[in-house]
Amino acid sequence: MNSTIGKAIPISTPTARNAAEARAKLDSMQPKLVKAQPQQQPQPKKEQRLSPEADYIRGLIDTQAPVFVALQTGEDIACRIIWCDRYSVLISDSADNQELLIWKHSIRSLRPAENQIWMKGGDNDDGK
Repeated sequence: MNSTIGKAIPISTPTARNAAEARAKLDSMQPKLVKAQPQQQPQPKKEQRLSPEADYIRGLIDTQAPVFVALQTGEDIACRIIWCDRYSVLISDSADNQELLIWKHSIRSLRPAENQIWMKGGDNDDGK
């Protein structure tokens, strides 16, 4: 009976050659790291050009020019435009100094309040 029980089994000691082979084997098993490409700097946005409508309204806001807002319902409101966004306009009613938020789709037109009575008690063109 050839039994190995109780017999010493020789264990090989690692050599420099075995260590280098083991290191190479481990390196080949690890995922390769790919050097990341440098990210391109985002291009500066071109100055966004406003539509003619937005330019006109922005000018009215900046100068606080008096205007008449003609609504789809047929009403005219003497006011100044305070603020606007894509869908609405905030106006200050000249008669009551109240602020009104109006949907743009409910506005028929805007017209300057030149040569017209702007506020109650204002001067008329005929001098009265």
